[in-house]
Amino acid sequence: MAKEFSPKGKGESIFLSKLGTERELSPIVTRLAQILPDVRLLGIGVNGVPTSPHLEEVAHERQLTLGAFPEWWNRQLFVDPELYIKIQFRESRLLRMAELLTRHDAFETDRPLFPAEEFDSSFDNRALLLLRHVAFWDWVLREYHVTAVVAQNIPHNFWDGVLHAVAEAREIPFLYFHEVRPFLSSLYIYERLEEMGDLSRGKELIRSLHDKGLLTPDSQQRSEFMRRQTGINQARSSQDIGRRQVRSLVERARTLVYPPRHFPYKIRRSLRRRYRDYRSRSKEHKVVNVNNPPSRYFLLELQVQGNATNLVKGFMFGDPREMIAYIAASLPEGCDLLVRESSRQGSRKQPRREYFWRQLSSIPGVKVASDNDSIDFLGDALGLIELGYSSLSLEAINLGIPVIMLGLTHMHGAPNTYPVTDHSSLSDALCKALESKSPEGRQNQNLQSALHDWADQTRASTLEGSLTSHPADRVDDPQFRERIINNVTQVVVAWYRSKTRSQSTFGAS
Repeated sequence: MAKEFSPKGKGESIFLSKLGTERELSPIVTRLAQILPDVRLLGIGVNGVPTSPHLEEVAHERQLTLGAFPEWWNRQLFVDPELYIKIQFRESRLLRMAELLTRHDAFETDRPLFPAEEFDSSFDNRALLLLRHVAFWDWVLREYHVTAVVAQNIPHNFWDGVLHAVAEAREIPFLYFHEVRPFLSSLYIYERLEEMGDLSRGKELIRSLHDKGLLTPDSQQRSEFMRRQTGINQARSSQDIGRRQVRSLVERARTLVYPPRHFPYKIRRSLRRRYRDYRSRSKEHKVVNVNNPPSRYFLLELQVQGNATNLVKGFMFGDPREMIAYIAASLPEGCDLLVRESSRQGSRKQPRREYFWRQLSSIPGVKVASDNDSIDFLGDALGLIELGYSSLSLEAINLGIPVIMLGLTHMHGAPNTYPVTDHSSLSDALCKALESKSPEGRQNQNLQSALHDWADQTRASTLEGSLTSHPADRVDDPQFRERIINNVTQVVVAWYRSKTRSQSTFGAS
């Protein structure tokens, strides 16, 4: 349960959305409290990690999934109609994000102690849960006079998606870090989701702090490490890791039997999930119409069902079927679209809906390929169409195959990529990719140099480190953890002061 405390006047406060909740990174909260002594720090409690004495816990992570916030009932909170109007354009995305809640572990989250309907993922349930979250986060932001929100990652869960929408509607500055392949251990810095791929904000903050001597320098190995991350071997290795994301028999058995009283429920849930996945796979294989790929085609490999890429980065597409129909209608004459299931979909046992594959196969110009087929579909493709990012797109770039990027992506600036933005169209991007596809393009000797330039530009605009995994000290880098703690702290302070104008200088005194 959240700790009870009363608001202290109308001073400034920063809400830290899971920032510094990793045990090894909790000193970030301490450093922020030391540099900003007059600013209250608010945050989320986490299982198994003591809450920092410098952090006021407004909720616990166990309450987030089902909105089990006692304040909602005790204070009879409600959604301000004017606020609802401002976030209404985000409502569809947030309701889709609530799909993730259907896969939560009922034994690792709190249920509301007040009268509330059992969550069953119906539209009514999702809508009611959304309203409860909107009312709660709006109350937090107003009650504790939050003047800024800083998140450890892109808002990709339901609860932090609602928090982001409410903060945006209330015009509260929002900063988030983002770690994404291929540049793992690099933190992008953004204020808005729509900024993704624009490195200017991170570059400006980092340059300013570097000039003032407030940043711990990068490791000597970082430049070479990031350059290696752009290679084809790294791309294929990442794909193999994704395919192997299956727990061992021992791990699965341990999950099922502990705690023992939940064993019957977990067995039933596991069997139902496996049966639904089997049915979905059977329907997919019935509509596979590619033994040999068509002569001229663009390739699209689907993202895993219900992940952050589909829900956040692909916000303009209500469903993968809509995206595929849109692509098919935009194809150059004489070209087909070859669609293949994600190689990671089966391991996660997240089946597609009842008629998904039949709907795809009926779209003119769309061919469905089996995900079990060993044919090298990528090698003969006219281009790869990608939503957001996957390691397959990095492999395509290395092979000289054009990559058309849909949705929000950090791939701007990468060689041989064609992001579709507000200032371009998919049809134009497909035509440009088609024109660039040539044998000479595959043998482009400048490709490696261009990839290295892209890595160098990204390095100058990102911080070295990770916030969403457990960082262990590296023997070859004695400053590894200190670098993350200091540099993230300094960026947050510099950004916060630039937004609030509460002080005119950066950094610790």
